[in-house]
Amino acid sequence: MTAAPPGAINESERRRDLARDMIAVHGPEAAHMARENARLAAVAGQAAQARDWLRTLDIIQQLVRA
Repeated sequence: MTAAPPGAINESERRRDLARDMIAVHGPEAAHMARENARLAAVAGQAAQARDWLRTLDIIQQLVRA
């Protein structure tokens, strides 16, 4: 078993916190907001940021289903 790179757990926790905050603020529109942010980042040529938003979207969808 390999150790996670330093900061990886922190990044995961940060993204999960962001997803929870988005749900608290935007309610049922949180997934739509994250999807739109990912789209805008992709259109702007910011692929890394778009991927981050898609990961956040995935967490939002998991939390809403739970």
